[in-house]
Amino acid sequence: MTTGSDRARREAEDVSAEPRGADAIPIRGAVPLLCIVEAAVLLNVPESWLRKKVSARAVPFTLLGRHVRFTAEHLNQIVVAGEQRPLAAVPDQGVSRRARRAAG
Repeated sequence: MTTGSDRARREAEDVSAEPRGADAIPIRGAVPLLCIVEAAVLLNVPESWLRKKVSARAVPFTLLGRHVRFTAEHLNQIVVAGEQRPLAAVPDQGVSRRARRAAG
């Protein structure tokens, strides 16, 4: 004869074997979403910098309710937007002032 506690224990074991969280419901084609902390780590920037950019809406992000999330595409857009092209090459102007003083 099984007691109520035995039955509850077995049911708890069965439930604990099932995946939880994001693994519980596989969504085909789901895009992984990152929180601000995870995105800041991947971008190698301070979390405060990223929060300021989000507040100013200066970077792309997704809002899920009140939660800010980033996709890989968002991170790529942030990197591309921050890219700086080199300035045009400055023609050689001869010997520097320091070199002229040292020689003279």
